Amino acid sequence: MNRPSHERTSGRRTALRHLARTAILGATLQGGASAFAAPPEADGAWHAAPGDPTAAPSGLDGQVRSILRDAGSACYIGGGFDAPFDAVAYWDGSSYRSAGTPFWFGEASTNAMIHYQGKIHAAGRFQTLAGTAILMRLDEENGQPAWVPLAFAGQGDLHEGLALAEHDGLLILGGDFELDSGIRHIAAWDGHAMNDIGRPDDAIRALASHEGDLYAGGSFSSWAGFPTPPGSPPTPPMTAEQDRKSTRLNSSHA
Repeated sequence: MNRPSHERTSGRRTALRHLARTAILGATLQGGASAFAAPPEADGAWHAAPGDPTAAPSGLDGQVRSILRDAGSACYIGGGFDAPFDAVAYWDGSSYRSAGTPFWFGEASTNAMIHYQGKIHAAGRFQTLAGTAILMRLDEENGQPAWVPLAFAGQGDLHEGLALAEHDGLLILGGDFELDSGIRHIAAWDGHAMNDIGRPDDAIRALASHEGDLYAGGSFSSWAGFPTPPGSPPTPPMTAEQDRKSTRLNSSHA
């Protein structure tokens, strides 16, 4: 059932206040890059591999979907490729190396990477017998780098982590997923567990933290459940006068 326009406006204003310093923006994003390109070098040209314009073109056999800079001209490359390494590789400035021992099997995709609490975290789709991992961290195992799953959704290709951002000391994960707890499409990882920060009706595809606010973009049209962040002051209800002004403003643009 469609709600009256003034109720939709009123509810949206209240929801944004309930979310305190977090703003929500929605936009559908489509498409993806099918080839890797590096940032412009000093000569102003783009090259087939980052850091070294004389290096051979990349040998990845699929899409590149994320890049995370490391020291110097080295970087981590993530995406939907199988070779020379599965879903994530390390570029040392001249060639690809393993970025860590994988725990997944079958088709996988690394869609976003970020440094958080001193370690590399990655969002994507990684199949395991326990379900689809949507968030993982690069640790060490027997002195060698190894990826460790942190959060699981159900089995199959229907669940996927798509975006990451650090905000107020938390790692925010966006994507197209639903956890067993009912958390869906966006969650906050505190280093130990996933936390509910609201439930959009569709995927979150982009995240950014800027000047104390968290921005989320995706293909959603509504957002349910705006829990007040810990320590935030209570949100006062909208007054009758504020509601009347909101109604008149919305009616004038109808």
